[in-house]
Amino acid sequence: MSDDCERRYVDDMAEAAARIAELEADAVDLAGSMRRFAERAVMAEAERDNLALKLSLALKRANNAEAERYNAEAERYRLRERLAALMIRHSIATGHGDTADDLLGELDGHLSRGEALAYRSTPHGPAKKPIR
Repeated sequence: MSDDCERRYVDDMAEAAARIAELEADAVDLAGSMRRFAERAVMAEAERDNLALKLSLALKRANNAEAERYNAEAERYRLRERLAALMIRHSIATGHGDTADDLLGELDGHLSRGEALAYRSTPHGPAKKPIR
């Protein structure tokens, strides 16, 4: 081989080695970027799962609150019905009686005026006698 050819061969080999070193450095950078991307993807997935869990818990709380409101409303209705039945059983007018408070107001008015009636047993069935 001539010196000129040998020099070009050495130069080409050095250039190829430099290019290989650049490509290896790029591969290391790319691997680091891919690792960081994968870590961010895992973190994003964990955050998504966390948000989904928070949303699920919020929906459960909302459903529980709605159920509690429904149960409280049903209990108010049952109380109003029981109070109205008691008043009717004792011949006390219920007025409009839309709420238990309305019924309690009517009952208070009747009791304060002494208009409440009590049942007394007779051979012919219950008889009403004013309470005085």
